[in-house]
Amino acid sequence: MAGDYIIDNAYIYEITSVTFDGGKKGNEALIHYKPIRGTDKVFTASIPEKNFGKVGLRKLLNPEDINVILCKLTANIERYSYNAQETKEILYLNEPANVMVPLKYLWKCGDKLAKTDTDIREEMIQHLCMEIAFVTKQTTEVVRAKIEKILNK
Repeated sequence: MAGDYIIDNAYIYEITSVTFDGGKKGNEALIHYKPIRGTDKVFTASIPEKNFGKVGLRKLLNPEDINVILCKLTANIERYSYNAQETKEILYLNEPANVMVPLKYLWKCGDKLAKTDTDIREEMIQHLCMEIAFVTKQTTEVVRAKIEKILNK
């Protein structure tokens, strides 16, 4: 797994090494990682592999996942009840498939949104663009244009 990439709700990290802790519960993988995209800070952190989901860490999307995610942006949203707090929680959990409906809703609202909701929408778009651009080796500007084109349909 060293050399693989993971992501949370804000940054992309490179796994630098995997060690095993022979504690009471047996050999548990401890993942060591450092940020590579999304921050100018330099640090190395570690987390037990079993805790990835609890803190919103996951492996990067693969190209097939990206296609599925982008297709979800084309789906119609008919009965959707927006809740800013729930949407923030979805963002923190870092599950891109669950972000598509709120993102589409917020995009369709256009300029009628409160500043908080505009910020949430922008955070969703920036996070998607960062990850998709990294995986597809495109610029964030190209990816953003693609996402906006899909949202405008």
